[in-house]
This record gives sequence, C-alpha cells and structure tokens, in this order.
Amino acid sequence: MGTGAEIRFKRGFGAAAVAAVLIFMAGCAWFESDTEAITPLRFGVMNSLPDHACFFPGNGDAAGAIQGLSLKIRVMERVGRYLEDLGYEVLAVENESSLLTGRVDMLLEIVPEGLPGCPAAAGYGFDGGRLSPGHSPRSFVSFYLAMRRQHSPRVIRTNPLVQFSFLPVQGLAPTWDELSGEDKETLDLNLRENMDDALDIHFSRLKI
Repeated sequence: MGTGAEIRFKRGFGAAAVAAVLIFMAGCAWFESDTEAITPLRFGVMNSLPDHACFFPGNGDAAGAIQGLSLKIRVMERVGRYLEDLGYEVLAVENESSLLTGRVDMLLEIVPEGLPGCPAAAGYGFDGGRLSPGHSPRSFVSFYLAMRRQHSPRVIRTNPLVQFSFLPVQGLAPTWDELSGEDKETLDLNLRENMDDALDIHFSRLKI
C-alpha cells in the first residue's frame, strides 16, 4: 500500500461511532468547469471487490472467505444510486471494453486494496487479531475508486482508504460457522455500516 493511504478507526458501534482520522486523504476533481460537470454522460461501473467477505480469526486459526456474506451487490447499488442522483445513466460493466467501444462515456471502478502487510486481506471482512495481534476484533474495509473518461488517458482515483470498526464482541470463533446467529448478525451489521461510511467518504472526495 502506498504512503498516501488513509487509515481510520471507528470506536463504538452504530451511527454514533466516533472516527479518528490518522492520515488525511486529499480529494480529487474530474471536471474543470460547471458546464462540463452537467454534461449528460453514461457511466459504466466495474465492481472489482471480492465476491465474499474475508475472515481472519485469531492466531493459529485458518483464514478464509465467508461464503454466505457478500457486500458486492450492496456496494454496486450504492454507487449506482449516487451516480443516478447526479443525473447520470448507469450501467454495470465487467471490464474496460465498454469504455473503449463507446457503450459508456465514463468508467468508475471499485478497486480492492490489501491491508498493510497483508495483501490477501483486500476489500472487506473481519479481523479477530490475526492481522494485528493484541487488537480487539474489528471489521475492515479497504478499497479506492478509479475513474476514466473515453478518449482520455487521464485516470482520477481516490487514495486507498483502510477503515476499521471495532466489534462489540469479546472475540471471534475459529470459523464463521462456529459463531452464534446473534454474533453473525452483529458482525454483518457492523461491516455494512463500515462499508457505507467508507463509500460516503470516497463519494465526497471524488467530486464528480
């Protein structure tokens, strides 16, 4: 991960959680004028986040993907609504070919970023202390947004954002399946709120 990344820790749980920003991430802007900004455009959205959440329990326990927990569709819907609210038509695309062929005018990619010292922990998931020994269990999200425009070599991207949200549980079981139903719901909600908060931060700094 580059030195320009932002690392945030959310203490608490729910909408009232307090975030401590450790490294400031500068915003970015694509359009050079208000006239250009309101030009009707069709956006393609390419979601490169993992299909499933990562699960990193305590030291000595095997890490893996949680097959029953995915935020990929949720993120896609949030990004789509954000662009539609700005007046753009939005299409889901799988690669850059839609931009090259003119099917879309602009492409916005959601790109997962590995955690510091652990490239395999990319996108979103849970850490029970394996990634950071001595820390309380927490959810994490790690990604950035990259925007390209047809017939332009310029790429605008937000700096990678790594955000942790501490979980209101004593510890994580060795596997996701060993967690109680109540704990699974608690972790799921925490991760979704963490992702929503991170998306809001990226939206505010993309400045479309």
